[in-house]
Amino acid sequence: MILKISAVLIILSLISSVFCGREKDLMDAFFGGGFDTVSYCLKIGGSICLFSGFMQIAEDSGLVRQISKIFKPLVRIIIPSALIDPETESAVVMNISSNLFGLGNAATPFGIKASQNIYKLNKLPAPNRSFASFIVLNTSSLCLIPTTVITLLKSYSASDPYAILLPVILVQLVSCICGLLLVRVVFKE
Repeated sequence: MILKISAVLIILSLISSVFCGREKDLMDAFFGGGFDTVSYCLKIGGSICLFSGFMQIAEDSGLVRQISKIFKPLVRIIIPSALIDPETESAVVMNISSNLFGLGNAATPFGIKASQNIYKLNKLPAPNRSFASFIVLNTSSLCLIPTTVITLLKSYSASDPYAILLPVILVQLVSCICGLLLVRVVFKE
């Protein structure tokens, strides 16, 4: 379905650029997009590798187990299905930890693993409150340090790339709380 929507949008863009006389702008965007993508990957790749390495060291050293103990009461309240087995609990904690440090890209594999485990272990015919709460928590990606955004701002020579810290934390906190409250309303288990 998404491929059909994308194809329709591309065709509409081509048609509208011809009718509006902006073929040159379309071609510039088309050919410049590849360069911009590679440039973005190079700028952000280093920080992703660095913090992904930190997360791997944290897991290997047992720090994840310690963080798991800290988050366990919160996880028990928000996502009780995640405590069914240690592998799921570890994936949930790693996802939350990665998101807290602003590593959404590193959090994605843990989020996929945790959601698959929650879904399979609970033998869910449809999502339940725990599953929906995890998805909301993962999607709102509450973070203390938005490393990806700060890295991008620094790479584009922003005068104060750290000025976004408080607004980002507040917006994510509000969206996370609203999402979790909405899950409580929708899923009345």
